[in-house]
Amino acid sequence: MTLSSSSTKTLTFLLPILTLLVCVTKVQASSYILSTTPEQITKALNEHLDVINRCTKSTYRKSRTYYYYNQKLNQKLSSSAEVRKVNSFYAKPISLPLSQYTAAKALQKNIPTPHRDSLSLLFDSLWNLQVVQNTICEQLHELTQNQPSVEDTATVNQVYQRLYELDQIGQNYRRLALGMELLAKRVHSKHCPPPSPTNAWVVSATTMKSALDTAHQLLEMTRAGSFTAENPIDTIQLGLMLTRLQEQRANNLGDIRDLGTSNGNSAPHRYDKVVDQLHRMMKAYHDSKPVTAYAPPAYEIIVNEYNQAVEHYNAFARISAQDDMLEVPAHLLQTVKELGLYRMVRPALTAPTPNPVVVMVGYAYNHTVLLLDASGSMNHPTKMPLIKEAIQQLSTAMRENDRLTVVVYSDDAHAVLTNVSFTDQQAISTLLSLHSQGKTNAREGIQLAYQLAQSEYIPDGNNRIILATDGGFEISKETHKLIRTGNKEGIVFTVFGFGSRIDNQKQLQQLAKEGKGHYIRIKKENSLSAMIDELTAVSVNPN
Repeated sequence: MTLSSSSTKTLTFLLPILTLLVCVTKVQASSYILSTTPEQITKALNEHLDVINRCTKSTYRKSRTYYYYNQKLNQKLSSSAEVRKVNSFYAKPISLPLSQYTAAKALQKNIPTPHRDSLSLLFDSLWNLQVVQNTICEQLHELTQNQPSVEDTATVNQVYQRLYELDQIGQNYRRLALGMELLAKRVHSKHCPPPSPTNAWVVSATTMKSALDTAHQLLEMTRAGSFTAENPIDTIQLGLMLTRLQEQRANNLGDIRDLGTSNGNSAPHRYDKVVDQLHRMMKAYHDSKPVTAYAPPAYEIIVNEYNQAVEHYNAFARISAQDDMLEVPAHLLQTVKELGLYRMVRPALTAPTPNPVVVMVGYAYNHTVLLLDASGSMNHPTKMPLIKEAIQQLSTAMRENDRLTVVVYSDDAHAVLTNVSFTDQQAISTLLSLHSQGKTNAREGIQLAYQLAQSEYIPDGNNRIILATDGGFEISKETHKLIRTGNKEGIVFTVFGFGSRIDNQKQLQQLAKEGKGHYIRIKKENSLSAMIDELTAVSVNPN
């Protein structure tokens, strides 16, 4: 897969930065005079990490939009529907914290000179990735705003290309963000020594960060596919850490002031929230067995709970610099949030699945009353034609004693076929010639369907009315009563729903429930199998 010119330039620009990440661990400080204080250095580093986290939060939300759009596009490409169009893509640009970015750049003068250029290069690269992401979103919108056909291969390829580029940007952003955190740690540990190893800020932060690191390892293993049904997740170590954090809370926090749970500057409250969020993360893991990497909602919830814990830890680090907490201040370094990555994939197109072989031996004879909504709204390739095609295909597999009645309703209601053999090809051709037009008079249609179902009732047979509709009509109390009475007489009532939106879907579901039948949303891929299930719903009584 090739990249667009704008993305190629960006990713080419990233190559030296990615190489730089390999060298971060080897950074050695040359001799120089430190002209800034630990407080100034920590503030500058945290300002950079704050900007990264703000961008991560925005990108994390947008990543879900990309993922779901990718899934819908895959479905359209794999569908066998006659009319298939690419959905228009629209997502507001990523909200970039420009003022915070400018403030962080201004504070780079406080970063020790041996590290300043490396930090600036990483920081600008992360920012540029966000800018390019916005550009690609605009390109996606332009490509899809007129909803091109999936047969337009050139456009579809470009759409997938942009999704792939968004995928690459997400992966590179995460890699660079972790590299930025690693560099910040090294600068901080060298130039910002803690007040003392026993300082309550340091002790509390160290224990919380150990738990966060362990939780992060679980995320890494999830992405690697390490957790399966045979190899379930093991959170014992993280659980023990959280237990110790709770048991040693008083000792860890020492003299740090507790301002109450409603005060954003209450460090003990932030401490408790880190523990709480990591417990929630563990629960999310165990509620979903196994967790599939990159697949919402479970994976999404887990990443979100982790990021909430990071947010509270960072607030704790920020409060640590205040001098009104009784405990000696400490200039703690913040950490980065985790980007919720979602793989963008393109389906491998396979040969169409052959129609199932239908064998009616062992099933009761059918009297199927097909109640067709023939109003104008059903005049669509994904509606009435599907049911007619399914009937035609099944007619060659049915038995002569299987009977078919067809009632249509639009402006009025009338029978097109009455108790004909399901194998009668001339009758089937009559059905195929039907067209959709007019308004919806469902009440008369349902009444006529029950009259014919009762008059041509097959004892011990599969007597079933199948309403095929896209909804949009009033359902009276008399209709509910008719269906309940008909069921007591052995007539089942099923509803086939068509279209992406059915206004009275809940009412139709209730009708099917009262008729002891099924409510099924019909699409190209399930139209035949749904009809087969209805025709084979009753087995021959072995007695």
